[in-house]
Amino acid sequence: MTKQSWRGLLFVLLAVVLLSGPGLAQVKGIAEMTCDFNVEDTTLPAGRYNLEQISPDQYVLRSPSLKIAVVFLTNPGAAVKAGSLQAPELLFNVYGDKYFLRTVKLLGDASQHDVVMHSVEKGMMAKGATKTEFRCVMEPGPPK
Repeated sequence: MTKQSWRGLLFVLLAVVLLSGPGLAQVKGIAEMTCDFNVEDTTLPAGRYNLEQISPDQYVLRSPSLKIAVVFLTNPGAAVKAGSLQAPELLFNVYGDKYFLRTVKLLGDASQHDVVMHSVEKGMMAKGATKTEFRCVMEPGPPK
C-alpha cells in the first residue's frame, strides 16, 4: 500500500472515530451557533456543537445532530485572569457576515488557546477589512 493510501485510510478512521458516539475526549463546553462559522480552513453550518479537548493543544468541535466534526490545533495565548471566566467561551473575529474562530477559553485554564488563522481571514486582513469581535459563552460540559 502506498504512503498516500495509508494517509487516506488514517483520515477515514479518524473521521469514523470523531463522528461515532462519545469518545475519550471530555466535553468542555456546548455552543449554540446561530450562523455559519470558520475553524481554520473549514466552514461549519449553524447548529449545536460540543467542544471536546483531545490534548492540551488539540480540540474537536462536534455536532452530534449534524453528524459533522472538525479537529483543530491551538497555540498558547495570553494569560486568563484568575476567576474572570464564569463559563467557557469561544471568541470570533468577524468580517461582515464571516465568523472565524480565534480563541478558546476554558474554565480552570490559566491561558487562552489561540486557533490557527484561516487563510480567507488572512486575505481579509491584508485588504484592510473592518474587523469586529463576537463572544460565544458556552454552556459548561457535563460533569465528570
